[in-house]
Amino acid sequence: MTQETSQWDELTPHGFLELREKSGGVCVLPIASIEQHGGHLPLGTDSFVGKEVCARAAALEPVMVFPVFQFGVNGEATAFPGAIGLGTEALFAMLGNLCDEIARNGFRKILLFSSHGGNEFGLRFFVQQWATKPHDYMVYYLGLGYGDATPPKSLPVGTESPCAHGSTFETSAVMAAKPETVRLEEKFPEACAANLRRLDRLTKLGVYTAVSYYANYPCHWAGPAQAAGREAGADIVNERARKLAEAVRAIKGDGEAPRLMQEFRSRASRGGTMTPENRE
Repeated sequence: MTQETSQWDELTPHGFLELREKSGGVCVLPIASIEQHGGHLPLGTDSFVGKEVCARAAALEPVMVFPVFQFGVNGEATAFPGAIGLGTEALFAMLGNLCDEIARNGFRKILLFSSHGGNEFGLRFFVQQWATKPHDYMVYYLGLGYGDATPPKSLPVGTESPCAHGSTFETSAVMAAKPETVRLEEKFPEACAANLRRLDRLTKLGVYTAVSYYANYPCHWAGPAQAAGREAGADIVNERARKLAEAVRAIKGDGEAPRLMQEFRSRASRGGTMTPENRE
């Protein structure tokens, strides 16, 4: 019995067990955000792109894909319509509970896959805390990472930074993932995408504040999108999917991180040791 979907909630019980076996006990938990993206993109931009990347990655490497968790780290977006910003304690409690439930269903390795840049602040910390918790499964983190993407040939030379929020790259990706939600006629005037650099005096010294992004982009938009296109979006999403599939393959074969986690916890439980047991 074979079911083509990789989505946890779209599988029958028989299909679920079949894919769990094929996945090697690895599950991807996509984590996004609900926020403004320049007026022309849907509030669920990160969710739509993240889900599409996961689906395409699963077609390259069998893996279970959990439904998108839409509530990421985005307090900086709460000054704009429609944003949802959960408190850190609530967010981490929900993620911890979800991971426990995914593990209870037979997955020993869970990859938190973020399609929202702001999640990097919180999710790396969430994963880091795993070393202090007595879990018998591993969590990993991977970001969508537009920054290292190769600009598609269909985009003009000199297109702004791939990481620019709501810009050509992100708009193109949504055009590939959920084109009916894009409303280019509603985009803000391009002046709204200009970097105002209102805290440059601090930024140049490496100082960060809760309003550092807002100081630069008070419209929560970081780049024009007039060059965006569906063909470029397909190239961008496919490249991100290949990266995710590669990560899934590596996690499937990873025995070292779980071993090192066990070693670390053993040393921590004894109050810490100067060197590992095999070097003492």
